[in-house]
Amino acid sequence: VKPKVLSAQNYVKKVNALNGIDEDADPTWMRELEYANYKAGRTTNWMDYVTRTGLLQTYALSVSGATEKLSYYFSGSYASQKGIVIGDDYKRTAFTTRLQSDITSWLQLGGGINYTFNNYSGPTNYNLYQAVRMSPYGQPTRPGGLPE
Repeated sequence: VKPKVLSAQNYVKKVNALNGIDEDADPTWMRELEYANYKAGRTTNWMDYVTRTGLLQTYALSVSGATEKLSYYFSGSYASQKGIVIGDDYKRTAFTTRLQSDITSWLQLGGGINYTFNNYSGPTNYNLYQAVRMSPYGQPTRPGGLPE
């Protein structure tokens, strides 16, 4: 569940009150770009900008069998997770192999190999705390589309 944030109008009223001016006064405390967006009615929903619907995909395959003198097991799996915060991704690949053979009637030889690779996306560029606090009249990109 996403946190509820103030509407753009209530944000202006709150910051106006914090600055000691009338809630319905023109927000002259805004920076130039923010004020231009305010006048044009352009807003950014920062929670929508930094989050997405999460997705988890998992695939696995295994094969096992035996003959009179040999038994085997092979398996592989892959998992991919896209977290709800953009940039919070995870991938995992794993393989397992086990073999066992009857060398003689009194000697068995066996072994196994496991491999796992985890890929964590690392820290996300987006800070949810800041997304809740940002001005709805801010702009995520510069003119021309480059990120701020």
